[in-house]
Amino acid sequence: MRITRKRLQAIRALRQEIDTLEKKYIKMPRIEEVADTVGDYSFGTKRTLVIRGQSDERSRNLEEKLLIKQDKLENEALLLENFLENVEDSEMRDILRLYFVLGLTQEEIGRRKGYSRQAITKKIDKFFEENESSTSSE
Repeated sequence: MRITRKRLQAIRALRQEIDTLEKKYIKMPRIEEVADTVGDYSFGTKRTLVIRGQSDERSRNLEEKLLIKQDKLENEALLLENFLENVEDSEMRDILRLYFVLGLTQEEIGRRKGYSRQAITKKIDKFFEENESSTSSE
């Protein structure tokens, strides 16, 4: 199965966006104090009443957004894993998995693999150049 670099980058960006939303969701209070005023005319003249309560609407909205993005990522992850299983070079497969699935930086991957960041960049670029050229020649 062929997959474009652009699609892989979109999957990586989606994963990072989900991480950001999760951090925001964890920090967000689940219940927020709210207050409103109403005019009470039950005594013949207007009297302002303050109504206090709790709302978790913002939290629910963020949770819903997060769940939608997680579902999308889950679908994309299946496609990505199928793609990675067809990469013949095990080292390249591992580099792509670390970068696109786990979201490690090229510098972090280089440290793990014993390469410089530039070497990892070149390996990824070379992989996609070869992958794209073999796709266009088929």
